[in-house]
Amino acid sequence: MNKWDELYSNGAKYTPLNELYLQRLLEEIERTSKKKPTTVIDLGCGTGDALIKFAKNGLSGFGFDMSEIAINIAKEKLSEQGIRNIKVSVQDLDTLDFRQTADVILCRLTYAFIAQKENFLETVKGLMAAHSVFVLTTPVLHKDMEYTKEDKPGIAVDFLETQKLLKHMFSSVKIFNHEYFGDKGETVTFLMMK
Repeated sequence: MNKWDELYSNGAKYTPLNELYLQRLLEEIERTSKKKPTTVIDLGCGTGDALIKFAKNGLSGFGFDMSEIAINIAKEKLSEQGIRNIKVSVQDLDTLDFRQTADVILCRLTYAFIAQKENFLETVKGLMAAHSVFVLTTPVLHKDMEYTKEDKPGIAVDFLETQKLLKHMFSSVKIFNHEYFGDKGETVTFLMMK
């Protein structure tokens, strides 16, 4: 059993995708891409909560997660709600093997756990069409701040290094949202075009 299966088997709950935020995000994706999104790929989909919200907004697509337990829960939720246009499967994001493109590629609160970030970003680019938008939401750290264990630095990435890598990998990078939590916590949502 991997650490993610262990967390999900112990009933771990993760931050839900806020409905108002999702509406703003979908509007911004449409403005950015000049196309109303109809398909989504969720990389690190967990139990499928974000995918269900995307489906309720008319999108179809796919979700991938390392945890078999999370994927089984996602399948149950999708089935219970009669959502048939979303498929989920177990895949390691470091070695993702998938060849279909989507209008929206979502990676939410999982980027810090990806070992080979540049390889992962290359894989993401392969999932993108010319109009696709990659939405990366991740907690970040700043070099001039001192963090404690309670600030959860293990689930965050360096802001400037991440921004630099994204600008190197993608033709367009913009910050869509900053969310602040606790004394020093910050989560940033980046939007990228291929």
